[in-house]
Amino acid sequence: MNPAEGRAHRACAVQCLRGGVPAVFVARDRTGATTHLLVTGPNGEAINEALLPWTGEVVGASGEVVRQGQWLIWRIEPASLKRVAR
Repeated sequence: MNPAEGRAHRACAVQCLRGGVPAVFVARDRTGATTHLLVTGPNGEAINEALLPWTGEVVGASGEVVRQGQWLIWRIEPASLKRVAR
């Protein structure tokens, strides 16, 4: 699938997460510029199952962003996920 977002992308994204593909969070600044971050748990572990209910939603969470080579990785605590208004 071409890069997609939101609820229209949900079914595909859920299949990817269930298949073990790492989750990606698309951060958008006020100008509309985007940054893509791989999402892991606080210790770098996969948290795909915990992310399933949030897939395709506009969300926020608490965590830290670390760089690993060319990748930005957002290490979050799944319990901190929450829906946010657009």
